[in-house]
Amino acid sequence: MARTPIPDATLKGYFAEGQRQNRCIYAQDFTNAAWVSGGGGIAVTPNTAVAPDGTTTADTLTASGANGTLIQDLGVVASAAKAGGLYLKRKTGTGNIDLTLDGGSTWTTVAVTSSWLLLEKTQTLADEDFGIRIVTSGDEVYAWQGQVETAAFISSPIPTTTAAVTRNAEVESFPTSGNIAAAAGTISLAFAPTHTPSGTVALWGTYVDASNYTAILHDGANLIFRKRIAASNYDATIANAFTAGTSYKVAASWGVAGTTICLNGTIGTPHANTTSAQIAATMQFGADGNSLQQPFAAIKSPRIWTKQLSDATLQSITT
Repeated sequence: MARTPIPDATLKGYFAEGQRQNRCIYAQDFTNAAWVSGGGGIAVTPNTAVAPDGTTTADTLTASGANGTLIQDLGVVASAAKAGGLYLKRKTGTGNIDLTLDGGSTWTTVAVTSSWLLLEKTQTLADEDFGIRIVTSGDEVYAWQGQVETAAFISSPIPTTTAAVTRNAEVESFPTSGNIAAAAGTISLAFAPTHTPSGTVALWGTYVDASNYTAILHDGANLIFRKRIAASNYDATIANAFTAGTSYKVAASWGVAGTTICLNGTIGTPHANTTSAQIAATMQFGADGNSLQQPFAAIKSPRIWTKQLSDATLQSITT
């Protein structure tokens, strides 16, 4: 899988991510002994190019011979889905560039171009050893930020030195008092996911307890505006499988006209329930109201109305 970094100058909005740990040490220093050269060998020249974060911290990796490798042994942990990756950019040559998560037992060829890409490999295993292979002697790539996470995909860069580093979950909370009304309201926002969601994520939520919360969710196949009251769901839905790197606008409303969800100008299937929404003391953009289910997406332009806007207005503000 390849993802293009978003330039720092781009206004991305608030980036909502869950807690993650990078198990690679010396993530931005491929000269460190934690990265072991093998095969035909890889020579590392440090700090030779501007990295995706704008600093001159990218290293040049040069194949000293055919099938040169650079691998870090990460030890044995519980078997689970793991993702390993790094940012790569072609410097010279046209030969294959491969990644491994199992110490070289299997290799996956990745498409390295003249632009920075986050290139990654996923695999279910317990003993992950992450690294790169440059197949053709003399070929060179720029490399930055090695990262291995117990997850289905790589999150944003987590720099490390001597030990693994855990990044806390991103949580953006607002008081509900004076900002939102239980009887009627409208929420809108724009967002751009960095990956295609495979499980349930929350774009906005206010969480009372496991049986009482109001949220805008995506369950992997449908965008949902949910009122859950006394263990019952009152959902307005629209079928949509989000695509990584695509921008979306969503709005949801509740009140005397029931509940409605709208995505990029299209109204979904409403629900007729007119019961007041369950609203806690705080609400969160980019989480479910309980500081969980972050979408790993950039969220911006959040707006709240203390009244239910018409379907036509929802279409207008999301087109």
